[in-house]
Amino acid sequence: MSSPCRAARQRTPLRIVNHLSPDETAPLRQKDERLDNAARDLAHLLASPTFAILATALEKGRHIGREDAHLYTFLHRNLPSISEFYRTWRSEVREGEGYYYLHGDPEHFGRARLSVEDMFIGLALAASYIDANRVARGGAIPLDDFLADLERSAGSKERYLEQLTKRRTGSEIERYEAARASATKSLRRLDTLGFVDLEQGLEGSVAIRPRCACLRFAEPSRRAAGREAELSGAIERMIESGQLQASRSEEDVAVGSELYDDDQETQNTVTAGSEESDERI
Repeated sequence: MSSPCRAARQRTPLRIVNHLSPDETAPLRQKDERLDNAARDLAHLLASPTFAILATALEKGRHIGREDAHLYTFLHRNLPSISEFYRTWRSEVREGEGYYYLHGDPEHFGRARLSVEDMFIGLALAASYIDANRVARGGAIPLDDFLADLERSAGSKERYLEQLTKRRTGSEIERYEAARASATKSLRRLDTLGFVDLEQGLEGSVAIRPRCACLRFAEPSRRAAGREAELSGAIERMIESGQLQASRSEEDVAVGSELYDDDQETQNTVTAGSEESDERI
C-alpha cells in the first residue's frame, strides 16, 4: 500500500531540481495554533514541485544530504510540515550529520535488506569520508585506490575476498575480478541511496566521492569508541565480532541492523522506504 499522493506523483528526475524556481526553497508560512492555517501549510507543501521530487527520493530510500543543496535546503526549512505529513503514514524523517532520511513504515514503504557486500563497502566509505588524505586530494578517490585501502582495512587478503565474493575456487586473478565486480555493484546501489557519488573519468575510469550520509554506517563504532574516534580499524573489528559475516546463502544477507535503527530488536532486519526491497535500505 502506498500513499495516494505518491501514486499520483510524476517521477521527475532528481537532476532537474536545480532548474526549479528559487521560490520553491522559500519556507512555508509559520504555522500558528489554528487548524485552518496548518491545513493551508500542508496544502502548500503538497502542491510544491520540489516536495514531489523530495518525497519520491525519500520514499525510494535515498538520503538527502548537504550535497543535494536545493532539496536539502527545502527539507530543512520545511521539516515540521514534512515530518507531520509522514507521521500520518506512521513514518519519520530522521536527521543525521548533514543529511536526512525516511524511516518508513514497512506497511506503506516496504522493508529492505542490505547485503554483506553493501555493509562492507558502506563502512569503508565512512572511514574514507573522514580520512584527511581524501580531503587533501579534493574529496574523490580512484576506484583502484579505494579497493586497495579496503583490502588493507580488512586485515588480510582472504578476509577481503570472503566479504566480496562467494567464489572459493579459481585463480587468484579470477577471485580478485569477482571481488571488484561485487564492490562495483554495491557502490552503484549505495550511489542510488545517496551514500556516495560515482564520477566517470577518462577511458572508463571511476572515482568515488563519499557523501556525508555514509557516516550512518559508522555510528555504532563511533558511539562505542568516542565521537571523534578513528575508523581505520573498524572494518577488521566488525569482521572479527561477526557484525560482518563471511558466510552467506545464495541470497543477500541482511546484517548489522544497529548501523541503522537503534530501536530494532531483530539484528538481521533493516527498514526503510522502498518498493524494490532488494535494492533499498
